[in-house]
Amino acid sequence: MTNRRYYPTNKELAFVWLNNDISIEFFLLTDFLESTAGLLVKETKRLKEEMKQQKLKYRNDRESLYQIDEYYSEGLARHGEAFKAILYNTTFVSAVSLFEYLLKKVCQFYYKEHTLTVEDIRANGNIATYRKYIEKVVKIDLSHLDDQWKLIEKYNAVRNAVVHDDANINPKNKPNLTGQDGYVFLSKSPYIKFERAGSGKFKIIDPKFIADFIALAEKYFDGLTEKLEVQLIESLTEDKKVVKKKVVKKKKK
Repeated sequence: MTNRRYYPTNKELAFVWLNNDISIEFFLLTDFLESTAGLLVKETKRLKEEMKQQKLKYRNDRESLYQIDEYYSEGLARHGEAFKAILYNTTFVSAVSLFEYLLKKVCQFYYKEHTLTVEDIRANGNIATYRKYIEKVVKIDLSHLDDQWKLIEKYNAVRNAVVHDDANINPKNKPNLTGQDGYVFLSKSPYIKFERAGSGKFKIIDPKFIADFIALAEKYFDGLTEKLEVQLIESLTEDKKVVKKKVVKKKKK
């Protein structure tokens, strides 16, 4: 007796593609972050070493030493806070935007099975809308991911501050920041630097802030896709039962 070869259904193939796409997108972003952050570190070290060598070479020339300090200080400042702020802020925005895009992609995966699209759902912001669609329309219980979601919302608020208010969580210059959620969240992070005490203007000074969000986003999608996989298996089992019933009916005829 020969074994029948199993061919995956379109549902299974689409789910595998979606799951792989999520993993690949986060992997590429992480690789980009590590590579570019590493380049800044290497260039900073190179400048410091070059500055040291030049100072040794002209150690008896006061004017040259002054010019060396001025020249390399400017380069170090660029590759320090200036370039880091641009790189880390933009990469962080990309990371949160990627999470939003992939969450929408999950919704789009189910459009053909439901009459409603995300445009028919109302919630406070895009990611909240996509989550609501997955819960209410796709019928996936995400309550086990609530703690992760609350943290994701905090990161999303930071993303909005970067995009819409030039990395300022206090654009209206409110006098007391201590009770504001965004300030409390950022002030606890060792990877964030405020311009001055009581200011809402901030910089991401360490790529670990972004890496932590990516890890959180991946963990959230792991929890989500596990639930989607269970639903898919149940759906395929039901489909097989329906097909079997149709075959039995035909044989009886």
